[in-house]
Amino acid sequence: MPETSIVVDFNALEHNLRELRRMLGDVGIMAVLKANAYGLGAKQLMRELLGLGIKSFAVANFHEAMELRAVDSEASILILGYVAPENMSEAALNRLSLTVFSRDYWSMYFSRIKGIDQRNLPISVHIKIDTGFHRLGFESCAEDYDCVESICTNPMIRVESVYSHLALASEEEDKAQFEAFNSFIAEMGRRGVRFPAKHIAESISAVVYDWARLDLVRVGALLYGLKSPGYPEEYKRIDLKPTVCFRSVVSRVHTLKKGEGVSYDYTFRAPEDMRVATLAFGFADGPFRKLGNNWHVLINGKKAPLIGLMCMDQCAADIRGIDGVQIGDIVEVFDYDENSPVSIYDMAKLLGTNRSEIIARLSNRVTRIYKKDGRAQKINNLTGRDTGYLADK
Repeated sequence: MPETSIVVDFNALEHNLRELRRMLGDVGIMAVLKANAYGLGAKQLMRELLGLGIKSFAVANFHEAMELRAVDSEASILILGYVAPENMSEAALNRLSLTVFSRDYWSMYFSRIKGIDQRNLPISVHIKIDTGFHRLGFESCAEDYDCVESICTNPMIRVESVYSHLALASEEEDKAQFEAFNSFIAEMGRRGVRFPAKHIAESISAVVYDWARLDLVRVGALLYGLKSPGYPEEYKRIDLKPTVCFRSVVSRVHTLKKGEGVSYDYTFRAPEDMRVATLAFGFADGPFRKLGNNWHVLINGKKAPLIGLMCMDQCAADIRGIDGVQIGDIVEVFDYDENSPVSIYDMAKLLGTNRSEIIARLSNRVTRIYKKDGRAQKINNLTGRDTGYLADK
């Protein structure tokens, strides 16, 4: 029987990676698996990408990094954000690469690792430069130049790269950030410091700006087949296939009589006697509560408007005009196909957000289904149930 699931097409993922390599040429790829690989399942995505030749990964925090380290003991894993002091030594011992982004943070980190066993040296770090995004990063000032120089010349440390992040406010402002990045690197060069790798492009700028690709790009959304609607012409450079759909199941079919309400507050009342389907998903599974009365799903290939307020675990759909709906029917809630009647692009526009927020909210209780070469693997992280790859029916 079907259930509320995220379905990930690994053949489409492989296609997108192949397309990305074609577009980038010799530029390296760092796969970004933060937020549970954008809700898709970080461990499973890492295993698949390792098999496709990806060796470099990035996550947001220490705990995400440790999850990936348990999958593979050799892969390069960069932590993009803050690591609490009590986790810094463990991160180093597990050969996780920290981002160093300020003088104070470096001082805190060095105090934690300076007594570490010599057999674990050198310790890998990446240097983050603030070129105008104003989140994390060293600034262009003498004190920060001195600090970065001291890090790069410290015998305990191996600096793997220097990087920054574009704000994507406009091409003019992005180029100004790029120039600031290069100016910082040039100043370090005058001090005799050379960086093994430089990177500033994420998924969008990797497509839009040839000049931003440098030695490698950090990509998440691109691998999963997500495009940026703001750059329709630029995305013609790469043939992306949608990799993901979110689906649920009909749990009840019943009649709502004229004037009767459904769900909390009766924000929807039946204008006539009508058939209604209860659906086995709610906002605790990830979809926004606002979708109630504002979105539609597909049942038997036809649009079924969501009616009433979405509950934590369930919601309702108007199935007038859809014949033969019964318990167990699959419900398509959204997918990554921009031409789909339930496209995540349309959902994001409705909600006033982007695609990444929608998928990053997907709950751990939702079963993940990974399809590949005509087979499917079901995994539920709460129960630990893993079917292994079986014939996809």
